[in-house]
Amino acid sequence: MGQSMVDVIKETQGYLNAAGFNCGSADGVWGSNSQGALDLLKSSTLDVSKPYGVNKLFWGVKFGDAETAKLAQVVQRLGLDPLMIQDFMACMAWETGEQFSPCTSSPVSTATGLIQFMNGTAIGLGTTTAALAKMTVVEQLEYVYLYFKPYAKRLKNLGDVYSTIIWPAAIGKPDTFVLWKQGDPAFAPNSGLDVNKDGVVTRLECLHKINNKMAKGASSKYVKGL
Repeated sequence: MGQSMVDVIKETQGYLNAAGFNCGSADGVWGSNSQGALDLLKSSTLDVSKPYGVNKLFWGVKFGDAETAKLAQVVQRLGLDPLMIQDFMACMAWETGEQFSPCTSSPVSTATGLIQFMNGTAIGLGTTTAALAKMTVVEQLEYVYLYFKPYAKRLKNLGDVYSTIIWPAAIGKPDTFVLWKQGDPAFAPNSGLDVNKDGVVTRLECLHKINNKMAKGASSKYVKGL
């Protein structure tokens, strides 16, 4: 049986505390201390003297120089804050099971690749999931750019980046925004995200596993200096 969402939050809090960004007790309750610690973790990488605007990349060991440069270019072309390169890495860590492979495929749908493109989405971008799976990371990142481009001006934070992937209607919404409620077709397959078991899944609840990947990717095992 997989981790409960409370256990995921406890793990995230543990990563933050271990990294020196104190969020208090790892109690599985995500409050202002936990969110503040995560925000400080990300903002601590800002360094305008560096070519990409950050001095380290979370999960950076998964990318070579070419892949890192391409992702930084994607963020720049979308007109986003340089710090949001960390958001993309966290989202891709979750979507690919930390593999960062362009051929990662879902066992239950057509979803494929770095942000789990659905087949219909791929066709709309002028390609197919089969073609995407054969691409290099650098090649597929161009399609990540194309997918995000229509939403770029609305992206302000990690929640917006992940919402673009999972449920674009949540872009720009507060973290209390309800994505699905019991009875909606999308609720059942996402019911595990319902942390407090109240029959609704909020934007924040969707973010807990992405927050976890953000904090985990900042550990010495995975982070790379730039």
